[in-house]
Amino acid sequence: MNQAKVLGKIAKYFLIILLISSCKEEKTTKIINKKQQSMLEKILLAQLEGGNSEDYSMDYTQADFDVTIPILENELKSNGFRFIDKIQFNAKIKSVFNRTIDLNSSSEYLYVNSYSKCDREMIWKLNDNIDYQGLFIIKNKSFISEFYAIPQLIDYQKEYPNASKIEEKPIIIKNEIEDHDMEIGRWKDNKNLSRQRQENIQILVARNKYLFNDSRADFVWLSFNDEYFLQSLVKTFGYDDDENLNKFVLDKNLKDDEEFGKVIWNKDCSSKIKFNLNIFETIKKASKGDQEKYFEAIRNYLSYFVNTPNNYLDLTFSEKAEISGKIAYYATKIVGQQSDYYFKLFTYVNSEEDQKEFEKQNYYNIKDFKEIYFETKTGGVAYPGMIE
Repeated sequence: MNQAKVLGKIAKYFLIILLISSCKEEKTTKIINKKQQSMLEKILLAQLEGGNSEDYSMDYTQADFDVTIPILENELKSNGFRFIDKIQFNAKIKSVFNRTIDLNSSSEYLYVNSYSKCDREMIWKLNDNIDYQGLFIIKNKSFISEFYAIPQLIDYQKEYPNASKIEEKPIIIKNEIEDHDMEIGRWKDNKNLSRQRQENIQILVARNKYLFNDSRADFVWLSFNDEYFLQSLVKTFGYDDDENLNKFVLDKNLKDDEEFGKVIWNKDCSSKIKFNLNIFETIKKASKGDQEKYFEAIRNYLSYFVNTPNNYLDLTFSEKAEISGKIAYYATKIVGQQSDYYFKLFTYVNSEEDQKEFEKQNYYNIKDFKEIYFETKTGGVAYPGMIE
């Protein structure tokens, strides 16, 4: 038998094996999908029985979230999201939310609480912008998502007509507090549900494409449609690696002293003060006109901050001095001696107590902190006996 015939038989053999294997995989996939569909329909039925009421919220569990993962994943794929590898994903999660994904942990999700960033408790609740606001990190799939009920993601009446029949009758539940039966709203009664589904998918896709695919177009969309999320990245979690995001958040908080402070600094989960130093870099690169606005906002914030009682944000005097002193230092370094603001910022922290604290902390081991502080703390006015 010549070599060509031998190779031909070998190739044919492997083709048959490949076809058999492919058929087995397709059959297994169909079985898995059938199980998934069955579980999804079962949970959908329970969610429809639980109703959709602003005054009453059903008790969801992890199973409610589990069945939505294939839906969410499919929507991301359909809308052009590029899934990145786990190493890149884990690094980005650390950078954005300061959360470390434990590769040895068996848990499938991490919960990021936007109202209490150091709270690690899983909250199986729909976001309501009042009591609950957070998202889940899906570790094994490398994307993030809010918790959604099934009716918030798919046209359940079209795809699961049998389950949706339960809404043909009123939904009656027991009011445990007042001890009587009550009728609550049904999902189908929400006339805006179709539009809300579309918005939920758009938010899911835009957040993931912005954070993990560096999509500028999705950043712009989020800036008009999901401002809270973008602002929370900087003001709650201290993410400042994106200059466009930094400028967006700066511009949105110029008029509110308390909120402006959150743009510049925060406390991490070990109660360590952290400064968003890239915010100052963004200010440094801004146009002269924008810089004027930013420096005025910093000056207003320093005035507000130093004149607020020490128990504000549960700060000690030492912490307060560090925050105000470093903000004055970082901003003064940017403006340069030719600007009027060079002599305007350290004047808010020029008390004898402040000076003693700076000396005690060795001027935070910042090379020229002491020099700039003494040069500018009196607004550029020299008094008798001062060091010149």
